[in-house]
Amino acid sequence: MCPRLLILFIIVPLLLTLPSCKREEAEKEEGKILLSADDFSTTVGMEIIDDAGGAPGDWKIESPGVLVQSVDLGSGDETGLYAGSELIFGEGPFSDIRIDFRLTLPKDSAGGVVFRRQGDGSRYRLILVERGNFSFVRLELIEDGKHYVLDSCGMEMGADEEVEITVTAVGDELRVWIEGKERLGARNGELSSGSLGFFAYGAGGVRFEGLLVFEAAIKGDKRT
Repeated sequence: MCPRLLILFIIVPLLLTLPSCKREEAEKEEGKILLSADDFSTTVGMEIIDDAGGAPGDWKIESPGVLVQSVDLGSGDETGLYAGSELIFGEGPFSDIRIDFRLTLPKDSAGGVVFRRQGDGSRYRLILVERGNFSFVRLELIEDGKHYVLDSCGMEMGADEEVEITVTAVGDELRVWIEGKERLGARNGELSSGSLGFFAYGAGGVRFEGLLVFEAAIKGDKRT
């Protein structure tokens, strides 16, 4: 056999296995996977919680790993509370976790994730709001019906543009990355564990994809 062909037979199979090797290594680094959107085949077992006065949410699994809130829940919230609809997963409660997902917001809408949600409605919420030149992202504690802003910042975010988001909650430290850049962070120990879910407000078509929830831990001085 030609030496060049022999080299190709050796190298090509190795190259084909690289993506799966990297994936396995990533999972080891992040810890055990606790939840994946790929496991969702129906919304049965999940709970839809609509804030009083808002239209009822209509959550659907569009395809494996893709969840969409499909109806218009109103827009132009002058209170800034963005009372919309939450889809709470049946798994949990979760405590120290890393949450990865992708979010696509139509024009004049908002979406995000709620975590460490208690039975009385207390929860942490990461919310991204698409308002053209006034788009922003905010990390909140919601307790006794009151919203406390833990951290916030403005950001450039186009309508119908997919955004990669990572949230970590380890002990009392909450951190948020958007498109690989750390944008928000706060220390708050009011809620130590609870359920997990997605949040949507405003125009229909808020889209969530690729959810992965990992067990998180403190490694030396680094929280993962």
